[in-house]
Amino acid sequence: MINLRVNDQSFNIIRDFAANRGLSVNAYLNSVIDSEAEWFIPTSSYAAVTVPKAMLATLFSLIDRENLETLAKKWAAEARNIIMLSGQEPSAESALDFVRKVSKYFMGTDARIKSTDHSISIAIRHDGGVNFSYFTAQSFVHLFQRMEIRAFVDHDETTVFIRIDKP
Repeated sequence: MINLRVNDQSFNIIRDFAANRGLSVNAYLNSVIDSEAEWFIPTSSYAAVTVPKAMLATLFSLIDRENLETLAKKWAAEARNIIMLSGQEPSAESALDFVRKVSKYFMGTDARIKSTDHSISIAIRHDGGVNFSYFTAQSFVHLFQRMEIRAFVDHDETTVFIRIDKP
């Protein structure tokens, strides 16, 4: 058994958060510790690796569509896990936040986002080639399906286009 000292304010936040998920404080803290041990502590030793865009485009150009599709499905599953582990609920808002991060850190560009009363349109321009575009578009298709978000995704050699319908 381990005793843990927590200030009242933090304890109340933890207690309420756990209760909203049908968990005891003990069960919730154990799940947090398990997540840290499984995901965050092991990956904290990984340093970021920079891959030149031309090299990344070449790597994607060597992969056939069937393998790109398999990779996109795996990427989408991990993307949903990342969203959930970051404490966000699966929603159009958390998906949009993830799209922004993927655009910036994976694709090396900023997503252009336009919102109307009925939908959010996102255009992501890149120079990764048609296979990179296909992989990215399919990854978003599978992510949105997993998150039960109504979205339309299309691509060409230099652009991935996403339209998310607002509820």
